[in-house]
Amino acid sequence: MVVGSRGPWQFLLTNAILGREEFSKDVTGISDSRKSTGELAGRRVAVINGPNIFDKDISQTKRKMELRRSKCLCIPGPHAFLVVFDMEKISPNEIKTPKLLRERFGRHCPRHCMVLLAYDGNLEGADLEDRVQKSDWPLKELIEKFGGRFHVFSKNWRDCSHERLLLQKIERMVASLGGGYFSSSSFQKAEECVRKEEKRLMKQRTAEIEKTWREMEQQYIAEELYHQKDTYTSSVSAEIRAKAEMDNEWLRTSMARGLGTGLVVGAVMGALFGSIEGPGGMVLYGIIGGAVGGSAGGTAQVIDVEQMIQERLQKIERLKYSLELQKNSYLREVRESQKVFSALVHAMEKNHKEVVDAIEERQREEDKKVETLVKEIEQEIQELRKETTEPEPQIPVNSDQSDETKQVTVNIVPTICPSEMKDWSKVTVETDPCVGVTRRALADIMEKIKVEVNRLSKSELKRIEKYTGSKKLEMLRVKCTKCIGVNSVKARIARISGAIFAIAGFLYLVPVCWTAHSIIRDFYDPHVAAPHKRELGPALYIGWGASALLLIGGSLLYAGSSPPGMPGSPTFSSGESSPRRAPATQVK
Repeated sequence: MVVGSRGPWQFLLTNAILGREEFSKDVTGISDSRKSTGELAGRRVAVINGPNIFDKDISQTKRKMELRRSKCLCIPGPHAFLVVFDMEKISPNEIKTPKLLRERFGRHCPRHCMVLLAYDGNLEGADLEDRVQKSDWPLKELIEKFGGRFHVFSKNWRDCSHERLLLQKIERMVASLGGGYFSSSSFQKAEECVRKEEKRLMKQRTAEIEKTWREMEQQYIAEELYHQKDTYTSSVSAEIRAKAEMDNEWLRTSMARGLGTGLVVGAVMGALFGSIEGPGGMVLYGIIGGAVGGSAGGTAQVIDVEQMIQERLQKIERLKYSLELQKNSYLREVRESQKVFSALVHAMEKNHKEVVDAIEERQREEDKKVETLVKEIEQEIQELRKETTEPEPQIPVNSDQSDETKQVTVNIVPTICPSEMKDWSKVTVETDPCVGVTRRALADIMEKIKVEVNRLSKSELKRIEKYTGSKKLEMLRVKCTKCIGVNSVKARIARISGAIFAIAGFLYLVPVCWTAHSIIRDFYDPHVAAPHKRELGPALYIGWGASALLLIGGSLLYAGSSPPGMPGSPTFSSGESSPRRAPATQVK
């Protein structure tokens, strides 16, 4: 948040931070609060400007309203307040600046402040800082009140030679404060009203969003549909956020007060002047005075045309910024999908290779089997052919026939027994042995895909719980109570309630234990008659259980509601800086 005392210096600083001419060189003051986004030395920043502190052209009512609007524009709180002065013209009146900042933003606001001095000379580096240290007492006293933190920037906003040094000083200051942003009860009130207004506006546009989604479902499919829905939802959210920051219940209450005050004061003044004319004059002049006073009071709160133009320009900036966030989200999702699908493709290729290797191995086994069978069949064929082509062996036989010896040959026909031959009709080769191989490999891949989907689902649930977990915890505490506006009071009431619960549990435990002790004592006392002896019943156990629940519940409530000032406290008193951390992607 840039805070100017007087003159054009805060606007020149804004131009220098954003690196563009956000305000023309002729602007010396504005009547409304504005928010601009850009980059400082490569770091995304948001800059909030408001009316100058000592600007006398703005009414007190208008100033209060713009102070509220500036707080709404930088919720949940700024990282740094940049208080701008002219180095050559520090007046004694500007020494009151720290006091004014405490009154408007909180008593610990100067801790988050840095003095920015506009200079038009040629001194550089150490010489310039040495000159500031040796300057007159108003400047030295002013810097000391802000903790000695200061930076000198050139009145020529196009000179970007010192922007990195400025960013380093701001980051060093933020780091010394724990890395959190500044917060107080008024900033928490602004954040609450902006969130409430966002919900109201989003509820009004629910039907429009659903209708647009249905139209998109007819035009796009799959990933393109999700992309279009996300883009549209983000743009609507950014538009609603910008509108809620510029107009919400907190700001409308200020306008209604101005209108009501003007109406009452005008009616009273008109009635006083009309009393000279009698009762009729009192009524007539009262009505006229009320109308004039009400219109004057309301006009003091109405946003002028220039502010409406600036609101639309800010909307353009927010849409551009939302688009950049979307691009980063898309790139992150693309990298994640590339990683996942690369792993799946690698797994599919590996499974496919295993399937091919298994099929080839089985094919080689079948080849060997068929070769063996073929060799056996060929061997039998050769044996059969050999038996059919060899000459029949003859056996000579001698016989006596009247003194003459004759030789007789006997043919021996070899016989092959069919039972000894192998029955090849039952030997077959399976023609389709690979049925189900591909299916089983695909089933393995599907199992891996299911595992990866479960992992992504758990990751998405963790990302969702990151944003919703704190809301669930708040339901256990009195933070949801609306009748108490100050969070520090809520914390104290919660601790007192926890103590009362614990004390009630202890007091409830005393009579239960007393009664149990009496029953046990009488039971073992021989002087007590048997009809008067009793045993421990279920009522005592219920009493002990109720006492335990009261003690545990009271202890949890007491321990979970830290009072203001203790570490880990979620609430702070007015003006106390909050340790809550903001996203590191944007510095306000």
